[in-house]
Amino acid sequence: EDSPSSLSRRHQSLRKSISRAISHNSKKEAIYREHVNSATSKLRDPRSSKNEIPSQHVQNASTFIVHNAVCNEGRTDDGIKKGGERLANEIINVIRQEVNQRTGLDGTNLNNTSSKNPVDVTISVVGNSLGGLYGRYAIARLAEILVSPQPGPRNHASGIDSEGEADRTEKIYFVLDDNIRVHFNVFCTTASPHLGCANHTYITIPRVAEIGVAYALGETGRDLFRLNDLLQTMATSPRFLRPLALFRKRIAYANAFGTDFPVPGSTAAFLDRNS
Repeated sequence: EDSPSSLSRRHQSLRKSISRAISHNSKKEAIYREHVNSATSKLRDPRSSKNEIPSQHVQNASTFIVHNAVCNEGRTDDGIKKGGERLANEIINVIRQEVNQRTGLDGTNLNNTSSKNPVDVTISVVGNSLGGLYGRYAIARLAEILVSPQPGPRNHASGIDSEGEADRTEKIYFVLDDNIRVHFNVFCTTASPHLGCANHTYITIPRVAEIGVAYALGETGRDLFRLNDLLQTMATSPRFLRPLALFRKRIAYANAFGTDFPVPGSTAAFLDRNS
């Protein structure tokens, strides 16, 4: 078992790695960290509390915001779909709130801002454990809620091909409230069960037992143990793949093989049985 000092060093190392990946020149940067209160919530700072102010602001050439999503706290048994929809709505609400706050400080009103003076918001999403699946569903909902992707000022194409791949030379963004341009930066998951739990448990259990556990865990259990086709759809449908392809970088962290009981490395790292 790792000592507290060892866990602290690993925690700091992972945070530094994610911070380096997220570094990006933009006018505004918003990071949404979605956590699930479980044994796999390894990123939560032990010095922080959900009762503290969830957003931290650093004044510099740009505004950097870290927001800890709270919409799914205590509500993780009603399915990935509902949790992802809640997260998408929270992201939109926070973007609006932060932009309104800053335009207000500048003496302007967001609703009266000319479309010639858009506000650029760059977002990164970091999801731990079940939060990674919520995040994947949420960005698909964002792509449906916001105005369709638009090319940057020097481009004239959407930058997305029929297979859902984004042309990295294009600058794609979504539009919120006519003048907020939302850019996707980094999407990162840590120990998230992307392939579900069926056939990916730490100790192999019969399918009958998996089904029993799935029903005991509610709709989320049925999603994770693949009693429906949600995870397969999220892994194969352009509805989910195209928004993910728009992120500048996509990262999936997994614990070493045979070391993670709740989320084995195979499901966290998209590995097949022969890997």
